[in-house]
Amino acid sequence: MIIRVSFNDNDFQELLESQFKFGLVTPFLTIKSLYVNASDAIHLKKYKDVDDLQTKITRKIFAEKKLTKTEQQQLIDIIREAYSIKIENKYNHTKTYLMKSLTIEIISSFKDRWENGEVLYYFSTPDKYIIE
Repeated sequence: MIIRVSFNDNDFQELLESQFKFGLVTPFLTIKSLYVNASDAIHLKKYKDVDDLQTKITRKIFAEKKLTKTEQQQLIDIIREAYSIKIENKYNHTKTYLMKSLTIEIISSFKDRWENGEVLYYFSTPDKYIIE
């Protein structure tokens, strides 16, 4: 599985990399960090839901099993939410622009073409990413 993420702007390469620095676990950790010290039932449930999804998806990926369309969309939603949190905290002045230009998709292959440091490709099998 390959995840393609882009802001279509090479000025945000650090932000692009931020959600994959520690592999696919990073976006899940970003979201769970909001709820780790929560005491109310709603936030505890959100933490548990994200934790359960992380376990389900990472087990499937590392067992090299294909994700369902629903699981793929859940993963894309997690990554999008993680970027939203990071943007809110560090890039709030360009939040609207960044969230509008953020594209996340799961693809089966990619072409060797110049993309000016504006696209991140995450490869699930070796748990690594490259930026083109």
